[in-house]
Amino acid sequence: MDYFGYGIDDWIPCEIDNKKCIDVHHIDGRGKGKNVIENLIGVCRECHVKCHESKEFNEKAREIHLKNL
Repeated sequence: MDYFGYGIDDWIPCEIDNKKCIDVHHIDGRGKGKNVIENLIGVCRECHVKCHESKEFNEKAREIHLKNL
């Protein structure tokens, strides 16, 4: 949250569709060295499910996230 300038009381939008962000998705999976901002995207539940169901959607999420950085 600090990286993007958000405070604890701020409403955080999903990076994909601007709904309320409630999840953090690991774009390239979890594991040692993967909890870095380049691999973490804030998403709503619907987009989080889509990221896990579709490689194409996950790649779209990566592209959007990298543009936001």
